[in-house]
Parts: sequence; structure tokens; C-alpha cells
Amino acid sequence: MNFVEHRKDRERNLAKACDLWEDVRTKIEECCNSFNQHYRVIGDVECVPVNGHSIKITVTFTGGTNPPPVGVIYPKRTVRITFSETKPSIHVTVDANPVRAFLIDADDSHCFILQGASEIDIEKFAALALEDAFFNVPPGRPQAS
Repeated sequence: MNFVEHRKDRERNLAKACDLWEDVRTKIEECCNSFNQHYRVIGDVECVPVNGHSIKITVTFTGGTNPPPVGVIYPKRTVRITFSETKPSIHVTVDANPVRAFLIDADDSHCFILQGASEIDIEKFAALALEDAFFNVPPGRPQAS
């Protein structure tokens, strides 16, 4: 195989970024469901597809008390995960923190997510995108409204 054929294969695989995004969406939804199944003592996670290219995840830290007592507002975290098809990448924002960008690249065998210059799998991406938001309760306690 020569460089022209390698390039063609890479471009063909990079065109599969939308398929990779669908796999990412599925994994994110799976993680949200698992959190709700195993960590109700911490809180609740709501995962809402905003459109075909974005997901909004809200983590409400209820401490296992849901619904809240009247007049109580629980701490929350909001995660937005957005796919850009024009420049293949996935952007993650937690609350008002800076956006973290994960480029999508390909070689002549497959399409993949990059963390910096390193290829990561979808499971690792999901952990990087969600773990802090799921398990680090924001400052503050439930407050009366």
C-alpha cells in the first residue's frame, strides 16, 4: 500500500465520525443509567439529548432524598457534550468551567477520539467527561428556596 491509499483509507474512516459519535452517545446514556442504578445515595442523573449533536446531563445531589423536602434546592452540576461534524471533535463543558475539546481523528484502520496526542477509547472518554461531575459534589448544601 502506498501513501495515497493510506490517505484514502484515513479519509474514509474519518468520515465515520458520526458513527463514533453515536457510540459515544450510547455509552454516555449507559453511564447515566448505571449511576442512577448504583449511586442513588449520591443523587440523580438526567440525560437528555438536545438534538442529534448534543447531550445535556444534569446531576442533582440529593443525598438519597428524592423528592426534596418542600422549599429545599439541591446542589446540581450540568454537563454538556457536543459533537462537531464540521471539524470532527467532541466538546465537554461542566458547569461554567472551560470547554474541554477532544478531537476525532482516523488512521487507515479506524476512527478514534484523541486526548491530546493520545488515542482513547469510548469508555475512557466517558470517564473523563462524566466522573468529576458525577462524584464531586459542588460546594454548598441543600438550601431553602
